[in-house]
Amino acid sequence: IVRNLQLFARQQRAGASQVSLNLLAEQTLTLKRGELTLDQIEAALDLDPDLPYSWADGGQLRQVLLNLITNAQHALRLR
Repeated sequence: IVRNLQLFARQQRAGASQVSLNLLAEQTLTLKRGELTLDQIEAALDLDPDLPYSWADGGQLRQVLLNLITNAQHALRLR
């Protein structure tokens, strides 16, 4: 978990560059997977292997994905 947090923090450089949306999704879900497991939430990825790179700010996209996963986690806790 600590290694994933360090990797996540190091990769948050400001500015746009070519990013792999698949890799961002995998890394972000890996970061949250332990917490999701504690809440008995199973998450699965169905990624397009041919998805091209995107020109974006990877740090901002990671934050968006993290927020989406966290919001979904909170909503599922309320069920």
